[in-house]
Amino acid sequence: MDASEEFLPGLTLARDFFSEIVRPLLAEKTPGVPYAAALIGAGSDVLGFDTPVSRDHDWGPRLQIFLPERELPERASLLDRVLASELPSEFRGFPTCFAPADAGGRRHPRANTRPPIDHLVEITSVGHYSRKLLGFDPLDGISTRQWLLVPQERLLELTAGEVFVDSVGELTSLRERLSYYPKQVWVYLMAAQWQRIARREELVARAGVGGDDLGSRLVLATLVREIVRLAFLLERQYAPWDQWLARALTHLRGASRLAPPLSRALSAYDWMQREQRLTDAYAILAALHNNLGLTAPLETASERGARGFLTIHADRFAASLAEKIVDEELKPLLPALAGGIDQLVSSDEVLLDPHLIDRLSGFFVGNVGRLA
Repeated sequence: MDASEEFLPGLTLARDFFSEIVRPLLAEKTPGVPYAAALIGAGSDVLGFDTPVSRDHDWGPRLQIFLPERELPERASLLDRVLASELPSEFRGFPTCFAPADAGGRRHPRANTRPPIDHLVEITSVGHYSRKLLGFDPLDGISTRQWLLVPQERLLELTAGEVFVDSVGELTSLRERLSYYPKQVWVYLMAAQWQRIARREELVARAGVGGDDLGSRLVLATLVREIVRLAFLLERQYAPWDQWLARALTHLRGASRLAPPLSRALSAYDWMQREQRLTDAYAILAALHNNLGLTAPLETASERGARGFLTIHADRFAASLAEKIVDEELKPLLPALAGGIDQLVSSDEVLLDPHLIDRLSGFFVGNVGRLA
């Protein structure tokens, strides 16, 4: 791609590909078949964070077609054959054909091909797609434990992107159900996130005082990530995977103000500067918390504790939120405030695999109530 050429976002490409190619083709070859079409799921293009670098794999004219589950066995192979034989070899200059998945599961575009086209139009059902990403079908209901076991990155993948058409209604219903956590789960996750900050907020200075500058920087980097993830909870937004976390932060409303002090903290040359910049960030978080009106207003300024370090005493926020948890399925998880799966586990290999996550579900045994 020429540097001067305007970048075409993948979501725009997918929308046009559906409108100009796939939709007319389905209307001609399979008239009357109800379906939904969308671009959701994994991928920077779904979130609007794709760049020219994204084009090397799993990017291009692609989308999902969702059929009613009862019709999937009969109609999926028919639609696949229609697309494979009738799709053009390229659209807007991008190949519609992709090589088989490599060892990492990535599919790379393959130009100058003839039918049958090995395309990236996934033909599935809402239930099948949900079970692939989440391990269950939310249209059957979502338990408290299921909410806690789903990484919020996965929830974002299912609610971001765009639905181009939905004559069935199931995909629209799924996205509505997953639009955000039920209030009690949300409050619990925020309390847990504040507690994670409370565990670390003195450590940047403690390591620095002890002459361990690298240790101070390492703790700071971890703490900045915890602060950013709390910002998303405070604004009732799902956080993306780490590679897009900072970029997505700047799209938040009030929490976007966190970016400058956090950047200054990360570039500070000593622990005292890091500590001061963190207090600026804590003040923003505390104000956002108070604006929610979930608890009595709490002090937004940091103060020096018994050891002389500046802290906002984040455990106060955690405790105040924990007091608001009345759901019987969440109460047994107090006062530990260990949080949901992506607060308990940092391994992407686990968070990407519903089967591995299910092995950890015993942590939440007993929390099987249903939340609307």
